Amino acid sequence: MKRLAIFDFDGTLADTSEGILYCYDHGAAQLGYVPAPREQYEGVIGGHVDAGFRKVYGMDRALSERAMQIYRELYQEKGMYLAHLYDGMERTLRRLKDAGIRIALATLKHERFAEKMLQNLGVSDYFDCICAFDGSAGCDKKVLLHRVCRTLNIPEQDSVLIGDSVFDAIGAEQAGMDFLAVTYGLGFRNAAQAQEQANVGVLASADEIYPALICLCTEN
Repeated sequence: MKRLAIFDFDGTLADTSEGILYCYDHGAAQLGYVPAPREQYEGVIGGHVDAGFRKVYGMDRALSERAMQIYRELYQEKGMYLAHLYDGMERTLRRLKDAGIRIALATLKHERFAEKMLQNLGVSDYFDCICAFDGSAGCDKKVLLHRVCRTLNIPEQDSVLIGDSVFDAIGAEQAGMDFLAVTYGLGFRNAAQAQEQANVGVLASADEIYPALICLCTEN
């Protein structure tokens, strides 16, 4: 029986694409690159920023790390304020909380942004635990999911990750945790794409999260 719902941030909890793409574009431009077409960012949002610069612009690691620092400065100044919750998300969080289900966040967004953005979006009080990228080597989705479970003292098998991308699906599988895929976000474009990854359900809207979790939480 599930007792803990862990949310990804980008593309699951909130649409952060406007701010992310703004920072990628302007970060690359400051290093002399022409901003890439939007389709080249497919599969990038939700992952590590330096890896995104390497994939989209072909930067070497040293240059991508420099680009990442510029990105974070831009994100702090403007990008983080361009996010908005998906329709129905605040209602979903409230219903989960009322049902006694613990709620956590596990995101590869840097920790300097994650909690402040939840506060800006008006939903920080719903979360029992926030685990975000801390800058350490090897800090991936699996590590964050294990950290959430240790912090709340809830086993991985009693938890489920809700996410929109391959990064989330792989992280959940590596952590020994069930995964609910959403197709309204920035990663999976449709149910068929989401079904290519191990999951216990594919959801098309934020309003479908609560009933899906309640089913998982009442299974014997």
